[in-house]
Amino acid sequence: MDADIGALVIGIMITICALGFSLSAYLRSARSADPDPERLRQFIESAPMDRLMPVRGDEP
Repeated sequence: MDADIGALVIGIMITICALGFSLSAYLRSARSADPDPERLRQFIESAPMDRLMPVRGDEP
């Protein structure tokens, strides 16, 4: 019976550590979904106008 309890405790500890590592990796890798205004401005300025017109609502 002692071996079963020991294995259970070790299994629970391994699970908690794995959850902690997973949460830590997720929080480090998650980035904001907000666009960078400067990069967006540069992208729009460098975009070909014939492809940008339908997106802006300007039809040729």
